[in-house]
Amino acid sequence: MICSALLVLSLNAYHEARGEPFHGQVAVAQVALRRADYDSRRVCQVVYAYRQFSWTAARPPIHDRAAWAEAVRAAKVAMLWAHGAGRDYSVGATHYHTSYVCPRWSRGMTRVAVIGEHEFYKPTKGTSNAPARS
Repeated sequence: MICSALLVLSLNAYHEARGEPFHGQVAVAQVALRRADYDSRRVCQVVYAYRQFSWTAARPPIHDRAAWAEAVRAAKVAMLWAHGAGRDYSVGATHYHTSYVCPRWSRGMTRVAVIGEHEFYKPTKGTSNAPARS
């Protein structure tokens, strides 16, 4: 199967952060890129890993073309950032969740940003293994 990092980052931004501010969509894409060690060849593996991102289980269709265009733009910005251009809106985050849930994994993490309805986290200093769920 051929997988495009841009397509998968766009899908992730669309399904995870559609309706959020643009920089929140960029931050969601930045988290996926960070998990992939900034390697576009690993993005698909990271995003489609078991239970990492909720939308991947159902793979819902795209209904809102304007929101899709914004998600593609956010993914492009995140990819440029990964190559040294732009701002890290995710502030080093490796995980995020929406504000209406409180996952167990977040207890071992430090919240570094809140953008719209998403809270972004990175491992607390001194912890060796962070949980692998967003």
